[in-house]
Amino acid sequence: MAAPPSRLRRRDLLLLAGVLAVVLVVAGAWLFVVTAPRRALLGLPPAERAELFARTRAQAEAVCSRHEAVFEDECRHQLELLVAFPECDAACQRFARTYLVRPMR
Repeated sequence: MAAPPSRLRRRDLLLLAGVLAVVLVVAGAWLFVVTAPRRALLGLPPAERAELFARTRAQAEAVCSRHEAVFEDECRHQLELLVAFPECDAACQRFARTYLVRPMR
């Protein structure tokens, strides 16, 4: 015997609500993980963050100027960190794009 239509709708709505809840939790967790480096940088005292930015920029320039394939992943990592800094202005963004846009391999 089939269940009444109203009972099916309620079950379907509960299932849909459960799926949506799981999707929201996963999306929230993903967003939390993706934004963690920027939140960590923003939590640093300004003087310390400025010093770290200068060191990161110098390291990125040194690593990315080398054209050996062994440095490609490290270059990409340094540039991704560099652009997370609020101090990364338009010139810094252009510098990062020159290495991030071109094929690395």
